[in-house]
Amino acid sequence: MEGNYKDEREPTILGVPYSELEGELRNAYVELERIKDPIERECVELLIHLAEKRYHNRFFD
Repeated sequence: MEGNYKDEREPTILGVPYSELEGELRNAYVELERIKDPIERECVELLIHLAEKRYHNRFFD
């Protein structure tokens, strides 16, 4: 029946399910310390910031 389908998948941010995001963000900060290129580092910092913002606002979406 079309129209009655409910998507049961867990929401994701950047492809990471909410339930795994906190651990992945911790890992991202560890990896960030290893990045030497300033442009690459800034890009990764922006992605982390966006993911954190979305994670903290997940209840208000």
